[in-house]
Amino acid sequence: MVSGQGLAFEEVAADETYYFPGPILHRLSAEQLWDSLLTMTIPDVDERKGLVRNYGRYASGEELVNTEMTEILKMAEAEAKRRTAQVKYTEMTRDLQKQYRVAARTQDRDAVKKLRDEMSEIRKQVFGEAGEQRMRRGRERYRKQMRETDPRWAGFSRDFVRASEIESPARPGHFLRQFGQSDRETIENANTEATVPQILTLLNGPMFSQLTSRNSLLRKNLAEVEEPEERLEVIFVTILNRRPTQQETDIVLPHMQANGDSGVRDVIWALLNTRQFMFVQ
Repeated sequence: MVSGQGLAFEEVAADETYYFPGPILHRLSAEQLWDSLLTMTIPDVDERKGLVRNYGRYASGEELVNTEMTEILKMAEAEAKRRTAQVKYTEMTRDLQKQYRVAARTQDRDAVKKLRDEMSEIRKQVFGEAGEQRMRRGRERYRKQMRETDPRWAGFSRDFVRASEIESPARPGHFLRQFGQSDRETIENANTEATVPQILTLLNGPMFSQLTSRNSLLRKNLAEVEEPEERLEVIFVTILNRRPTQQETDIVLPHMQANGDSGVRDVIWALLNTRQFMFVQ
């Protein structure tokens, strides 16, 4: 017997009642999981649009059709030189980039400034003075573009938009790629297999800090209720789409009452890492 999403291998006699088991248990896709987290975090998430990436260095088909072959060859040569210079710069600054990331993470401002100056000098050597100025203007435009101006989304990254608003495939290391988004190299290349990085992302990743920040939608909903029982219900309904059972209330409520805001964060963290949140049936 075949069901819509699975197989039943047992034969059922004509005089027996067959109980349809329903759809098989499966994990949310990368896009479903990302959107679920964003829906709890970002107010008016459907109104927030993704950034339009500028790929101006690529020529359009119409432009190429109306261009002489000699000009096309010049464009190709210029692009080849640019890519060669970029590879050279990456190799020359590999160690400096690592040091810069450490200095930025530890908020060592003196080291950050020194490393920026060193990399600027290398860019001048590789790309020339004019090339360095163009790159600096490009970085300034990017920072301006990434700055959020809508007060509803203050404090949230501009990349926190629905999966449909993010370029596909997402960049390597992105939440979507970690949870199995297709790299579009082959057809049907997405997967829902579990990995260690997925566990670490949900346990300690930036999504949890964003979800529990004071600007998140979940936090704002919690601020509207005062009683611990009501706050617990808001958390359960938001994350698991159901109210807590009496047994769950007896276990969790004393912890919330004893630990205040830290207890609330603990409950949110625990529910996010349950199978009930990540799996559907």
